[in-house]
Amino acid sequence: MVWVLLSINVLSKSKKMNCGKFMMCSLSVDSSITEPYCLWYNGAMIKIFVCDIDGTLFEPSVGVPEANINQLLELQRQGIRLVLASGRSYGAMIEIAKRLQMDQYDGYLIAGNGAEVLSLKTNIYLHKAHLSVEELHEIVAVSQSLDLHFSCIQEDVLVYTHYDLAIEHEEEHGGLKTDPLKDVNEIQTSSPKCSLNLLLEDDPARMALFAEHFKGKIAMEWIMPWYMDCASLGQSKLNGVKILANELGVSMDEIAAIGDGENDRSMLEGVGLSATLENASTSIQAIVDHVVPHVKEAGVARFAQMILDARTH
Repeated sequence: MVWVLLSINVLSKSKKMNCGKFMMCSLSVDSSITEPYCLWYNGAMIKIFVCDIDGTLFEPSVGVPEANINQLLELQRQGIRLVLASGRSYGAMIEIAKRLQMDQYDGYLIAGNGAEVLSLKTNIYLHKAHLSVEELHEIVAVSQSLDLHFSCIQEDVLVYTHYDLAIEHEEEHGGLKTDPLKDVNEIQTSSPKCSLNLLLEDDPARMALFAEHFKGKIAMEWIMPWYMDCASLGQSKLNGVKILANELGVSMDEIAAIGDGENDRSMLEGVGLSATLENASTSIQAIVDHVVPHVKEAGVARFAQMILDARTH
C-alpha cells in the first residue's frame, strides 16, 4: 500500500465532479482506489467539522451512539473545531452540545437552519436573523387557509396549531415546553424559524401552494414532502457555516460536513469535504464525497475517524 497525491476529479464513492482540487488516496499496487478513505486535499487539513443532528448524529430509537460521542470528543482533542448545525432551536441542541463538551473546546451551534450562530464558549451570537412577528402572523393565516399544521418558538416554548407526531417528537426529544396556539395574537416575539407539516395521508399539493405564496419572501427548506421549515430570507445552514468560517478565518475547503436531509444539501455542496449516511436519500448520497454507515450504526464516528486517520498520513 502506498500513498500518492493525485490531481484528478473523482473519488471512491465520490459524486463531486470537476472540482479541480487535489486529493490524497490509498492505492493498491494495481492503482485502483481500494477504500473510501480518499480525502479532498487542498494543502490544508480540516479545521472545522460540521454535524447535523437528527438522522445524522441522533436517532430516536438509539439516541446518540456512544461511538459518535467518543470520536467527536477525539476530534476536538486533536484541535478540530466542532459545530452542530440543525433545524432545531438552540434550546433543543444544548443537551447534546453539553455531552460533547463543546463549551470547553470552543464549539459553535448553527440553529434554526442557519438563522442563529452561537459560540458555546462565550454565549455570544455571531448571527441572528429571525422571522418577524408580522411575517409569522401572515404564515399562520396562510397555513390555516390551507389546513397546514404550524409551529414556532416563542421564547422557550414551542407553540402549535395542531398536536401531531411532529409535536410529540419535539416533546420527547427536543427539550422544549409546548403549548397550543389559540390565537395568532399570542405570537408576540420574532422566531428563528417556524415549521409546517401535513398528516402523511394528506395531499402534499397544499404545501406546494404555501411555497408558491411565500416564494421570494422567506427561506423554505423541505425536510420531507409533508414537512417544511421556514426562516428569514437568505438563511440556510450553508449561510451559517459561511458566517462562522469568515469569523474564524477558515476557508470553506478546510471544512468537513455531514448531514442526511434536504436542508443539508447546500451545506454539503459548499464545503471542502462532505459525507452522508446510508439512511439518507439517494439524491443526497449523489452529491457527497463519502457515504458512511447508517445513523444507528454510528456513521458520524466513521467519518470522524476517516479525518483523524488522514491526519497521520
